[in-house]
Amino acid sequence: MKNTKMYPAMQPSDFDCQGYEGRFLFQTNNGRPVVLAQYNDPDRAIWRVMFGTSSVFFGTYGEAMEYCKKRFFSRSGKPL
Repeated sequence: MKNTKMYPAMQPSDFDCQGYEGRFLFQTNNGRPVVLAQYNDPDRAIWRVMFGTSSVFFGTYGEAMEYCKKRFFSRSGKPL
């Protein structure tokens, strides 16, 4: 990783929006925040990965995490 720009006080819930609740916070290789959020309706298990101005949607938590593991890092900068 080149650097870490994430602020220690950031929480996944800081990124709640449009019916999605932030559950996990990761970072890009440039230290920018990545949020894994879950849709609030329990009948629709939709997971959303938000980074920059992009969002990618998944039907399961496992699919979303598999996507994140290939691309992002933990808050401490280690591979997921």
